[in-house]
Amino acid sequence: MLKAKALLAAEADDRQAGPTGTARQIQAAPESAASSGVEKFVVRKQNMIIESYGEQDTVKEWITRLAAKLVARDELIRDLILRLRQQYIARQKEFSFSLAAWNEEEQQVIRSLFKDELCGIVDSVEAEANSSRISGNLVFSPEAQTFLTGQYMEIGVYEMIRQALDELPAAQDISCHLYRNVRVADTEGRIRNEFDIVIERNGIFYVVEVKSCKQFNAWGSLLEVGREYGIVPDRLLLVDSYLTDEQAHRIESFCRYYVTNLKSGSLQQKVIGMVSKDLPERIMDQDERENESV
Repeated sequence: MLKAKALLAAEADDRQAGPTGTARQIQAAPESAASSGVEKFVVRKQNMIIESYGEQDTVKEWITRLAAKLVARDELIRDLILRLRQQYIARQKEFSFSLAAWNEEEQQVIRSLFKDELCGIVDSVEAEANSSRISGNLVFSPEAQTFLTGQYMEIGVYEMIRQALDELPAAQDISCHLYRNVRVADTEGRIRNEFDIVIERNGIFYVVEVKSCKQFNAWGSLLEVGREYGIVPDRLLLVDSYLTDEQAHRIESFCRYYVTNLKSGSLQQKVIGMVSKDLPERIMDQDERENESV
């Protein structure tokens, strides 16, 4: 969650937003903020300190796998997840959803997720292959509720970004660090900012803000915050799974930060392009090298 009045990550300039180039290597966050580059995130703000931040190693591997699977299936299941979140708020334990709007293949994926993958978050699931309904109970534990009401999206997006940067060709030698849930406090211990995901490359910081509900529409406020922190243009990425491609393009054009939904690799493309904007030289692809040699 990106809030105002705390950080200045990097100098702003007048570059136009837009993905170009590629990035290379991603590393897990080191053991403490004091021993890492992340404390430089607040170096320009007096009386501000890194209060805490999350490390991917502290998230159990099976939780990461589940989160990544839910994010990968976002377009299929997000409305069902939203209804479960609403039931948490209403303290309504039992759920029953119609699957008639999905085809049989999609229904089978949903049944499998609810019966097998979401165990511990839901229970007593009834989802027979010959039925167009799925029913069961929510598990009312703080851990289950926290995961389903937003944590899974942050963990899953983090994992997708990590994989995207780590799987690029070794020739593109770029070292990055990723941090989750960077919390910034003043010297009296009051939390002033929370950043969903922070990427550091050679002392330059990029922020990824993750939204997992329909309600967010504060495009201008996010722009103002980004300007204040020096991450607009080109160093702020908004991930909002409910945006259409056209809406994402409009917001990106007018607000000058990157915007993406979770369709077909768009997140990976955007984050690679964002980090690559600060490369001193764009690495040419094979076609370009061949054209130069002619």
